[in-house]
Parts: sequence; C-alpha cells; structure tokens
Amino acid sequence: MNLIGMDIEGVNLSNANLSGAKLRDINLSNSNLSRSNFSAANLHNINLKNTDLSNANLTGVNLSNADLCHANIENADLSNADFRDVNLNYANLRETKINDLTQLDNKWHLVWKIVNQQRLNNDLKGVNLSGADLRGVNLKNINLRGANLEATDLGTEYCHTLTPRKGLENIRNNYYSRSNLRNANLCNANLKAINLTGAYLDGANLSVANLIAAKLNDAEMTNANLLPAASKGQT
Repeated sequence: MNLIGMDIEGVNLSNANLSGAKLRDINLSNSNLSRSNFSAANLHNINLKNTDLSNANLTGVNLSNADLCHANIENADLSNADFRDVNLNYANLRETKINDLTQLDNKWHLVWKIVNQQRLNNDLKGVNLSGADLRGVNLKNINLRGANLEATDLGTEYCHTLTPRKGLENIRNNYYSRSNLRNANLCNANLKAINLTGAYLDGANLSVANLIAAKLNDAEMTNANLLPAASKGQT
C-alpha cells in the first residue's frame, strides 16, 4: 500500500493489516489505529497526533521524525522500531514493548523506563523530562535537581485494571494513581506549567524551583521545602 503524502485524518483503521505499507509524510492524526499491524512499514515524518495506537504491532517500523504528540501507544510492540527524532510529548508509553534494537532518543527512553517502573538511577540531576506524560509515576527519593520538567504531566492518572476475583473473572477495577515525589530533590528544577495535581510532594525540596503556572491542586506538600534560598548548594 502506498499512501505517501495523503491527508486521511480521523479514519478508523483498527485491526487493519498495514504491514510493509509506505505511509510516510501522511496525516493520520485523530485516528483509531488500535490493534493494527504496521510491522516493517515506512511511517517517516507521519502525523499521528492524538492517535490511538494501543496494542498495535509496530515491530521494525520506521517512525523517524514522526509526530506522536498525545498519542496512545499503550501495549504496543516497538521492537526493532526506529523512533529517532519522534515527538512523543504527552504520549502514553505505558506497557509498550521495546528491545535492544529499538532506536529511541535518550529522553524518551528514560520516560519509558519511568512509566514502566524500570530500575532507575536515583541521581537524575539535570535531565530533560519536559512535556512527558508521567501521570501516576513513582519518583520517591529521586534527585531531580536542575531537571527540566516544563509542562510535564505529573498529575493523577485514571487507571483501568482487570482484577480477578473469586467466582468472578476479569472484574474491571477503576482507580486513581497519584504521582509519588516524596522527598524528591527538585531544587532549581524548571517546573513551569507542570501538572502536579494530586501529587505526593511530602518532604520534597522545591527551593529555587520555577513553579510559574504550575498546577498544584490537591497536592500533598507536608514538610516540602519552598524557601527560595534554603537549600542552595545542596545536591
């Protein structure tokens, strides 16, 4: 299939078989592509903003320079895929599968590790996590001094899980997961326009942090350090 350069925004291609398709430079924003097979397809420079790619097969796909802002990629298989220079701002990377051959920029590889609860280095000083979807993550005791978290979403995540119950199978359990930043060091971090709604910030060091336009509704901030100069020089 060759659809190079076409504008087909808002289509429903769920469960479609597009393996090996040439779809570079096209507009598929706001589309439903869930459970579709894109293995080995060429999606270079494609527009996939606000697109549902959950449970999609993206093995070996070329998505370099694509725009996946606000895309839902949950449970998709990204093995052997080329994700270099992809815009993944606010994309949902939870439970996605990657391997050693997945080409993912360092920033988004770190985001993938965080949202999928992979083992982290406790010292993340100066990292760039701007524009990432980090709702409901656990960053307790992590050193994020000087990190760039501008416009990052660390608000409450609405979760859906299938919980087996005795006598009942696959009962859906809905709950809210709150981001955990207890005792995190956010000294001098760029938190401009960050969403920390409902987050646990107990004991966090927010001194000298840029909190302009930050959303802190319902955040727990007991013993958080908000003094402008209280911890200068701390690491």
